[in-house]
Amino acid sequence: MAPLVVRGKNIRRGGNRRVSFLDQMYIDVYGVNVRFLQRKTVLVNGERVAPPLSPVDGLTITMNSRQVQLTTDFGLTVRFDGNIRGEIILPSTYKNSVRGLCGNYDGFTRNEYMKPDGSVVRNLNNFGESWRVSDRQAEGVKISNLPQTVHIHRREVETDPDSGFETSDCTKAQLDNYNSAAQCGALSDSKGPFAVCHAALPPKSYQDDCVFDLCAEEGSAALRCASYEAYVATCQEAGVKLGSWRQQLGCALSCDANSSYTTCMSPCPASCADLAAPSECDTTSCVEGCQCAAGFVMSEGICVPYTQCGCTFLNRYYTLGEKFVTEDCSETCQCTSTGAVCQAKTCQGGYLCTIYDFKRDCYRASPCLDYPCLNGGACKEASNSTYTCLCADGFQGTNCEVEITQTGGGLETKWIILIAVLASVAAIAIVTAIVCVCRRKSKSYVYVIQRKQSSLWGKSKSKGKKLSLTSASVPYANMDEPKTEKVTSM
Repeated sequence: MAPLVVRGKNIRRGGNRRVSFLDQMYIDVYGVNVRFLQRKTVLVNGERVAPPLSPVDGLTITMNSRQVQLTTDFGLTVRFDGNIRGEIILPSTYKNSVRGLCGNYDGFTRNEYMKPDGSVVRNLNNFGESWRVSDRQAEGVKISNLPQTVHIHRREVETDPDSGFETSDCTKAQLDNYNSAAQCGALSDSKGPFAVCHAALPPKSYQDDCVFDLCAEEGSAALRCASYEAYVATCQEAGVKLGSWRQQLGCALSCDANSSYTTCMSPCPASCADLAAPSECDTTSCVEGCQCAAGFVMSEGICVPYTQCGCTFLNRYYTLGEKFVTEDCSETCQCTSTGAVCQAKTCQGGYLCTIYDFKRDCYRASPCLDYPCLNGGACKEASNSTYTCLCADGFQGTNCEVEITQTGGGLETKWIILIAVLASVAAIAIVTAIVCVCRRKSKSYVYVIQRKQSSLWGKSKSKGKKLSLTSASVPYANMDEPKTEKVTSM
């Protein structure tokens, strides 16, 4: 089995300080670090890139109007919508070899809350805390540094684990309203637009999630629509064709220029870098999204005329007019309508060829080039060898490494380990079981595995061999405390 690491980073949004959202996803596989950021921004080894891209053999990164996606030749798929929803899929060859917040995928339903040391707990807080890492720990994780052996305790807990779901922020009247057919109840309405999905995908857990979100965020229409979108995406993956539902439920999707909304389009749209993508797509089910108009094709997430397509240079796509330097900074190039035009380049004395602020170029040597400031802190150079960090709200310390405790608990800009693969002769690496849907869900973003025909987790988004991942309420405290026998990666 190929070792890999998948991490997620949370951030607070909105007015509820106890609720966190998935903000970024990091994937380490085949010696490449891939980051999925907000607005579908993609970084490869720290440098911003324009999908589609294949950094190494067996690894491909693509993009459509709704999400970015990483796939490997051994069956791993990671998707992120550039907002709050992620998905991780791994083949069944990893059964009995996974660990983390997605669960362990060993066929038992009552031991999913397994800590890095192999012990099983019932308390969701204890489980969640065991897989948390700080910014510094997350950045420093290497697959080779992870433990090589871990003793797994297969004992089943006597009772179902704590689901973590609560609606204490809601009154009974609000709960009744949110469960109505005009709100979250639309998901289970037998005469509603999602009724065609019910046989393939029971809606109850999705409705519970939706109600949780609305209670936490005062009836947010955006989160209500996001709950619908999550259900629709999984339903369509199951091969069900849905009709129009957005206008009926007040969830219109705004499309960029030269594109229009459709309920069913190829998940592999044609792009400037791969015009044949639809015909080569491995997925037969359709997805909803924004489809380019006739005569237009996708370029870095937007639809452009064929004549405005960029160029491909050394197996990387660049948008029209984009300037870039080669990997060793020996050439500076610009993408033109006839291809990349390059000129010789040399870094001056005292300058380094490196990546800074997501872009490769020659930069003056500075202590800030190593990104010493954590948690969103800004680095300010004091001398050639010293610096100061201007910390973001909620953090302090020399490198902004200390989180200021705030009332209300919750998890802010922290990393979480989704899951670990147990490799008998290699190391533990972070992955997921068959399918983990990392949706924003709860009071501190703990992800929980759920299985079909199990009420264990309160979220059953799976069918057959699929498992689903969602978040649950967890007040993360003392996240940066050193922990023994733990995998400090994500």
